[in-house]
Amino acid sequence: MDYQNGGYQNGYAQGSGQAMDWDADFAAQESDHNPVLPEGDYRFEIAKVERGRHNGQGKIPACNKATVTFRVFSPQGDVTIKENYYLLNEDWRIRMMTSFFASIGLADRATVESGGRIKPNWSNEIAGRRGVCHIAPRTYQKDGQDYQTNNLKYLYPLWDQPNVEPVPQAVPASNMAAPQPYQQPAYQPSAPQGYQQPAQGYAAPPAQGWQPQGGYQPNHGGYGGGIY
Repeated sequence: MDYQNGGYQNGYAQGSGQAMDWDADFAAQESDHNPVLPEGDYRFEIAKVERGRHNGQGKIPACNKATVTFRVFSPQGDVTIKENYYLLNEDWRIRMMTSFFASIGLADRATVESGGRIKPNWSNEIAGRRGVCHIAPRTYQKDGQDYQTNNLKYLYPLWDQPNVEPVPQAVPASNMAAPQPYQQPAYQPSAPQGYQQPAQGYAAPPAQGWQPQGGYQPNHGGYGGGIY
């Protein structure tokens, strides 16, 4: 865990928190450290959807807000990106929501291109759906220092996704031994107990006209009777 990037260093300079008692409980928060990915296309999975309320601040009025957590897969390691969707009837926000639902297959091409109506699903039922996004690092300043973070630049619609390496499996195929084709074992008949290999020069009896010698008696009741 990188404590310096996870809030242990940066948080000291903020000074905006409220004092806590020694025995006050608090809601756990994971470290927000993510490796900064090179710009490019990556596969993602919806990890979580949270419904909330924006109380109004600056140019954003009070409105409903959906916070979507994206899990982005990359060779450098998986990263999480949170994106807020403010439910406001503004063109560019409507375009954001259209792009989101088109990327996970909840808005088809005909509906998007014709300006049809989209029925949104802002619930955890869509967790696990996957798509392809374009990531571009974004530089910002904080406490007089420059930092970089992963910026979700845009989402590709499901019908126009670029060719991106598949999501890595739990066990990479390169680390697995290739299965060997099954080979039928050669049949080796086993000789019955007490059997003696005939001496060299033994001649098999003729196929036709051969008569058993030594008083053979047919056995009509199964194995066990007669003289062989």
